[in-house]
Formats: sequence, structure tokens, C-alpha cells
Amino acid sequence: MIGLDTNVLLRFLLDDDPVQSAVAKGIILEDATDDNPVFVNVAVMVETIWTLSTAYKVDRTEVNQIVSALLETVGLVVEHQEVISRAVEVSDETGSHLADTIIAQLNTAYGCVKTVSFDKHAARTGIMQAAQ
Repeated sequence: MIGLDTNVLLRFLLDDDPVQSAVAKGIILEDATDDNPVFVNVAVMVETIWTLSTAYKVDRTEVNQIVSALLETVGLVVEHQEVISRAVEVSDETGSHLADTIIAQLNTAYGCVKTVSFDKHAARTGIMQAAQ
């Protein structure tokens, strides 16, 4: 299995550097096989979402669509894929930020009864409770 760093995944998604983007596409679209898939861990996924949202100003709906497409990419294995897929659904339903929703959904998957945060938007959307 080939693990990806965030910068490789971003070059693949953004196609913003002729050399690095071509390498990233080659790794993900050509080098990956069923026997040797490309792996994206949760930290890379959340960092990618955060970077797309903050540095590149990609809106929430488009970020959710990008992540959904990644989850369906042949040869790409995403850690906790079911949890991330559910987080996309919840984010679409509530208007919550996807990175926050992944955190909350992972906590739920591990048996947490709630996730507390100082993030007022996350609390308003209902995915987390305000820390008091």
C-alpha cells in the first residue's frame, strides 16, 4: 500500500503545479492497483479539507462533493471510509463544516456520547456541544 501525504493529495485535487500534479495523478490514477492501493488516513483527509476550505476558499458544498468523489476513487483506500461518508451526509444536512463533522462522527464511532468544543458554529449546527 502507498500512503499519501496531504500535499500529494492536494496536488492531485487542485492540479495547480504542472510537475507535482502530474506525479500525484500518476501515483493515484496509474500506480494504484487492487493489490497495491493508495491509502489516505484521517489526518490527511481532515488536513486536506481544512486547506481547501481556508487557504483555497473552496465552499462547503464543493468540499463535500470532492470528498465524496475521493471515497469512490478506484484504488484509493480511505481510513474510516464509512465514518467519513456519514460525516459528508451530516454536513450536507446540517451545514456544519466537514472537518468538524468528521471529528464528531469519529468520536461517536468510538463510543463518545458527545463531542464538546469552543467552536460556536459546530455547536449551533448540533454536531458538537458547547464546552462550558
